[in-house]
Amino acid sequence: MVNKLSTKSQQYIFDRSYLGIYELTGKDSLDLLNRLSSNKVDDLNINHGDSTILTNNKGRVIDVITLFQLGSKTLMFTSKNNSQEVIDWIDTYTFIEDISLLNINSEFNLITLIGDNWTEHLIQKPTIDKFTCESLEIDGSSCLIMRTDPTGHIGYDLLVPANKKEDIINSLSKVKPNIEILNDYQYDYIRINEGIPRLDREINDDFNPWEINL
Repeated sequence: MVNKLSTKSQQYIFDRSYLGIYELTGKDSLDLLNRLSSNKVDDLNINHGDSTILTNNKGRVIDVITLFQLGSKTLMFTSKNNSQEVIDWIDTYTFIEDISLLNINSEFNLITLIGDNWTEHLIQKPTIDKFTCESLEIDGSSCLIMRTDPTGHIGYDLLVPANKKEDIINSLSKVKPNIEILNDYQYDYIRINEGIPRLDREINDDFNPWEINL
């Protein structure tokens, strides 16, 4: 049971491979998502990202997605069990736009790292700015670390090769003593204490972005 999260002394690992992971290409990708969602995302710089809310034609929440612009492609992360609804909604408003979406969940998984000391171990930096990302190598595998603060505390999402996920989690758990691997209940406990809602838990299409303070 997690009773208190100390970002100075404690670090946590959580497997968020249940998120949908998509690779977007095409010159109109960000422009289309900018028109379909709540935040301005059409001018993201390379290696920068943001979260934004897709809304339906009544202004209700479809999903809270996260985007990272990597140059020739953009990564998009969707909520658990909600990928198809997101893709269908984007398809509905794709006419002549140059955009392609590729599901890459079979190739990559997502590991969440909570605590502000992770970058010191992984990329020899005290921290990186929120919604920026950097490439790195872990045990010979090419990975991408993205600061997203998903629980309200300093935290990172690590994009790793799917076939190396368990090895990387095992390696990360040994970076320092007392690193804890969280289960779903413990992860929810932390984010709820910080007032961070989650689709399929506290968020559904009964709400608009303003009603959930997003």
